[in-house]
Amino acid sequence: MKKKQKSDYSLHKNKINVIEEVAAHYTPVSDKRSLLYKSFEIHNFRCIKFLCIKPLERVNLITGVNNVGKTSLLEALFLHMGAANPELALKIDYFRGLGLTENQWRTLFWQFQKTAPIKMVCKNSKGEQRSLEISLKPSAEQLLDEKNSKSSAGLLTTMGQDIVLNYVDVNKKSSAVVGTIFIDKKVDGVSFKIKMAPHPLPPPFPGILIMSNNLGKTDEEVERFSDLRIKRQDELLVEALKIIEPRLGKLEILSRQGVSMIHGYLNGYDEPVPSPLLGDGVKRVMSLILAIGYARNGVVLIDEIENGIHHSKMPSVWQAIAEACDLFNTQIFATTHSAECILAAHDAYKKRSSYDFRLHRLDRINGEIKAATYDQETLEGALSIPLEVRG
Repeated sequence: MKKKQKSDYSLHKNKINVIEEVAAHYTPVSDKRSLLYKSFEIHNFRCIKFLCIKPLERVNLITGVNNVGKTSLLEALFLHMGAANPELALKIDYFRGLGLTENQWRTLFWQFQKTAPIKMVCKNSKGEQRSLEISLKPSAEQLLDEKNSKSSAGLLTTMGQDIVLNYVDVNKKSSAVVGTIFIDKKVDGVSFKIKMAPHPLPPPFPGILIMSNNLGKTDEEVERFSDLRIKRQDELLVEALKIIEPRLGKLEILSRQGVSMIHGYLNGYDEPVPSPLLGDGVKRVMSLILAIGYARNGVVLIDEIENGIHHSKMPSVWQAIAEACDLFNTQIFATTHSAECILAAHDAYKKRSSYDFRLHRLDRINGEIKAATYDQETLEGALSIPLEVRG
């Protein structure tokens, strides 16, 4: 398998050289040695009673068997990097396919035990700490619907419990936000509203979560691509997409019938092709690079990073990801089930001047989730045995 992977890499080495040359023309946005997450602890969240994962690197690949907490780890990071924002808790349930219910918040807590608060603590590469605690309390509000009338007679009531997010920043300054969900019962149906008091402060840094089935929303992609174009940093994206689609010449935002969308110019085509028709591989790589560029000096979380990408392309894709992370000073946490994805990442980083990559395998041992971390030396040894590093 190693020989095949090396052969695949050599097929794309010219493309990798181009990506390196493109990246060399840009100036990194910050000191690449600075990491927002050097360690991360989780208490009482989802299926995780306790988990400590460290040391973390610029790019972190999470592996393990099914239902061991890989996606839950990404969700915990998503909540934590958003500071105190109750809406993010609703979003991760929505991503899971969970709708609003009268017991909304219980799914966040370990074994649905709402009495034990959720705690998340991180340290950055400077040793500074940020923490988030999530708990529940009885709702204090029950208000009559202001639109109470013959046409719409309803009662606006709370779900009975509010969510409380208490965030402590690197300066040990605390801020708390209470989220109250109201059930608006009317003759024509039921709707839900969330009230937050006070309004959440902006997150301390940019953060993006890409779920496994997400190929990117058109409006988000247009905004992120526009940001790269304004800064004249879109050439790296084009070269990364050429790994998947060599016929691609350039990208452009075009508007048809009032809808703006990224289009690709392919050799042999008379007109540009809308991005949704460029294939899942192109869409996936586009989502990844655009997210990394848009979350500069921040964090990108990716569930099942290999989705839509053929294993033979993974070494070149990893090289593009590495160059983008260096350029934009973005930290990555991604999950995978793929041995080819792990090997491709390892091989790509071995060829770089800095091996700022780590593999973390989650295991359930005696009912507890543990993290085994592989640096370059230990991963090289495990792969040479070969040892199953996926769990």
